[in-house]
Amino acid sequence: MKSTPSLPLSVAVIGGGFGRFHIGGILSEPDRFALKAFCDQNPAVVEEIARQFSLPPSCAVRADYHAVLDDPAIDAVVVSLPHHLHETACVEAAERGKHILLDKPIARTVDEADRIIEAARRNSVTLMIGHQMRFYPLFRKMHDLIASRALGRPIYAETCHHQKFYYTTASNWRVKASTGGGCVIGSGIHNIDLMRWFFGEPAEVFALGVHDLARLDGEAAASISIRFQQGTLVNFTCNWVCHGAMDGYDWGEWAVFCEKGDISCRRGLTVGREYGKTVETVDLEKHPCESIWTHFADCVVNRTEPLINGPDARRSLALVRDIYQSMETGRPVSCGGAR
Repeated sequence: MKSTPSLPLSVAVIGGGFGRFHIGGILSEPDRFALKAFCDQNPAVVEEIARQFSLPPSCAVRADYHAVLDDPAIDAVVVSLPHHLHETACVEAAERGKHILLDKPIARTVDEADRIIEAARRNSVTLMIGHQMRFYPLFRKMHDLIASRALGRPIYAETCHHQKFYYTTASNWRVKASTGGGCVIGSGIHNIDLMRWFFGEPAEVFALGVHDLARLDGEAAASISIRFQQGTLVNFTCNWVCHGAMDGYDWGEWAVFCEKGDISCRRGLTVGREYGKTVETVDLEKHPCESIWTHFADCVVNRTEPLINGPDARRSLALVRDIYQSMETGRPVSCGGAR
């Protein structure tokens, strides 16, 4: 087994789309990370990132990520590739002993996820999935309020994710369902993962989807109802057809109704405890939490399980697959059977 690395971790970022979000975070934490390589096949993306960030002289720029995986000096990789490339890149990284921070979703299918998880287990490397919403102070406070049962049991919740679909070229992987495109797996999984974190595991789902085939062959919008094992009912809507009326890019809208009070979240967090009388606005600056990168680095060097490990992310993906099964059949689906 490869020896446990020490801080700062020597890290490479594979993929420059959302990978630039990770580059910014990694460069902001020099005590935990040394950015040693950045990989992307698109010269325009490489040039753009070079302009956006002051990459250290020691950071190699590669078109082919395999050179990075073969470098014994690299401790960890951040995999920020299209969904259909997750399995291959992560299995190869694990087999070379690299610890892995992988963008959500873990994969397109549960079978792909299982192979990633098994490769990480077999090679004793840390596998963390970047469901970054769990590291936002707003959602961390929501989770803590619900888990504490200070407001009693959560009975009903509503949430939505509205987003403009920016990817207009037919060649973009997000346009195609076969490569992992569609608003539920592409964006709605943020809210779906938070639901599981807040309310536990799902029991049954019913979903309807609509398409905008002129732009993409995955679903453009979806309306989803989920009943959780503990009894909470959640209604969730998401779409990639927003034009700005709902802020254009908004994953922060929630309402949770509990036995003894309500939680409302849209850019901020308020708690109501007595109808029409008591409303508390939560000062999120008083509830800081660690970043996704801090957590990953600490898990690697301390050999501890990440907040979102492979099996946990697999369960969020399984719920997404159940949603798709319900869309396809037009019927409610008992959760846990989709692959």
